[in-house]
Amino acid sequence: MSSEALPTFDGLEGTFVPDDAQLWRYRTFVDSYRALWRLAYRVAFRLLGSREQATLVAQEACLQTCIHWRKLRRTGTAMSWTARTSGDIALELVPDNMDPGESFRGERTDLARAIAGLPKRARAVALLRYVAEVPDEEIATLLGCSVDKVDARAARAGAIVRNAIRREVA
Repeated sequence: MSSEALPTFDGLEGTFVPDDAQLWRYRTFVDSYRALWRLAYRVAFRLLGSREQATLVAQEACLQTCIHWRKLRRTGTAMSWTARTSGDIALELVPDNMDPGESFRGERTDLARAIAGLPKRARAVALLRYVAEVPDEEIATLLGCSVDKVDARAARAGAIVRNAIRREVA
C-alpha cells in the first residue's frame, strides 16, 4: 500500500498525509474514515448550521482521530471520541459577541454557548448524548465512568443548559 492510496486529511491546521512508515497504523483508520467523517460532520452541522464550517470541523476531528488512532482503536472509543472532538472544535467557532437568540447560520447561538460553558465532563456528556446521539454505555466507556454517572452528568448538564438559555433569552 502506498501513501497515494490513503486520503489526505485537510484540517484547520494544515494537511496531513501519512508516510510509508506510518501506513500500518492507518490501514484500519482508512476503513473507518467514512463513518467517522459522517458523524463528525453531523455533530458540527447541528451546532453551527453551516455546511462549509461543518466540513472543516469534520476534517479536523478526523485528523485528530487519525493521530490518536492506535489508542482509540484499542479501546473501541473512536466514534464517540470523534464526535466529542468535533463538538469541541465546533463550539470554539461559535461567535461570542452575538446577541442572545440571534441566528448564527441558521442555528441559535444561545444553545451552543450554553453547551460550551459547561464543565469539561458535562460538556462531553451533553455533546455525546444529545448532539451525537451516542449510547450511554459507549459514553461511559469513553469517559471511564459508570452509566449511572453518565445519567447524572447528563441531568446536571441539561439543567445548566436550560438555565443558561433562560438567562440569555430573558
